[in-house]
Amino acid sequence: MNKAIQDQYTSQVSLTPIINPFWSHLYLNIYTATVPDRMHHCDLGLFKYQLTYTRKLLLLYGEQNILQKMDIRFGKILRYPGLHIFQHGLGNIKRFTASEYRDIIKVAIFCVDGLLKEIDVNLDKQLTNLFVLWNNMYILSQEENPTELYIEEFKKSRIYWAHEFIHLLQQFSPSDLRLPKLHSWLYHIDHTIREFGPLNGLCTETYESLHKYYVKASYRRSNKRNINSQLLKNDITTFIQQFHSNDKVNSDELKLGMYHLKDCLDLWLNEISKLLNINTEFETLSIIIEIYNAVKLTNGDWVRATEKFNNQKEYSNVAIQWKISSEIELVFGQIYQLVRIIL
Repeated sequence: MNKAIQDQYTSQVSLTPIINPFWSHLYLNIYTATVPDRMHHCDLGLFKYQLTYTRKLLLLYGEQNILQKMDIRFGKILRYPGLHIFQHGLGNIKRFTASEYRDIIKVAIFCVDGLLKEIDVNLDKQLTNLFVLWNNMYILSQEENPTELYIEEFKKSRIYWAHEFIHLLQQFSPSDLRLPKLHSWLYHIDHTIREFGPLNGLCTETYESLHKYYVKASYRRSNKRNINSQLLKNDITTFIQQFHSNDKVNSDELKLGMYHLKDCLDLWLNEISKLLNINTEFETLSIIIEIYNAVKLTNGDWVRATEKFNNQKEYSNVAIQWKISSEIELVFGQIYQLVRIIL
C-alpha cells in the first residue's frame, strides 16, 4: 500500500491514499506495544467464543431441547456466597459482563457434562474435556510468580486446549477461528510474561472496577444534578460507613471524628466553591484528603489524634481563638481527626 501511494496508482488497485503513521516505525512490534489484557483476552474473549460456539454445536446435534436442558442446569446450581446463579439460563449472553463469565467458568463443566451422552458418547466426552482443559489453563494463567518451568507448563496447557477448541468448534466460527486473540494467546503470551511479568498485572479490570464502584454506582444513587459534588459526598459517606462498620476500629474518638468529618467537608466545599467562584455542577474539583496521627505546629508543639502514642491514646486538647465582629472568642475542644485537604 505504501508503494501504491508513492507511485500514485491507488485508484487502480481500489485503495484510498491514506498514509499510515506506523510506516515510519519500521521495527515496531505490535505485540509488545499492546500486551494482552487478561480480562478481555480470556473472560470476554476466548471463553466467550468457546461458550457461544458450544451452544451452536449443541443446537446442531440436539436442537433446541438440549439448549433448554443446559439453561435449566445453570438455574439449578446450588447457591453459594459470591456466585451468580443464572436462573433463566444463558439467553442474555450478549450482555454478560466479565464477572458473569467468570461465574460461568466455575460451573460450566457441570452444565455441559452428559448433554450429548445419548446422542454421541465420544462427542460428549470431548466437549466436557474441552471445558476441563480450559479451567486448567485458566488457573495456570493466574500464577503470580512465573518461572521458566511454569511458562513451559502453561504453554502445553494452551496447546492442549487450543487443539480441542479448534477440532470441535472451528466449523461454527464465521472466520474458521482465525481470531487475533487466539493467535496472540498461543504464540505471544510466553514472551509477554518473560518481559512484563505475570498476566494478572496486565489487566484493566482493577481500574474498571474502581470506576464502576466509585463513579457509576454513586451516579445511579444521585438525582443527576450537580453531579461532581454529589459523587464526592456519596463516596465520602460510603467510606465513613465502612469505617464505622469496621470491627478493627474500637476507638470511640476515631469514630466520632470520622462522623463529623463529612459535615466539615460539606461546609468547606461550599465555602471554597463560593470563594473561587466554582460551579461544581459543570467544573471538576481535584481534591486530596490526607489524615495524620500527629502534626507539629510552628511554635514547636505537637498535636496528636492517635490510639498508639507510647501505647496509649493521645487526643490533644486545643484552644482556638478567632475574631467575630469586634470581639475575640476563645473556644476549647479536643482533636479527634487531623485532616489536610489539598485542592
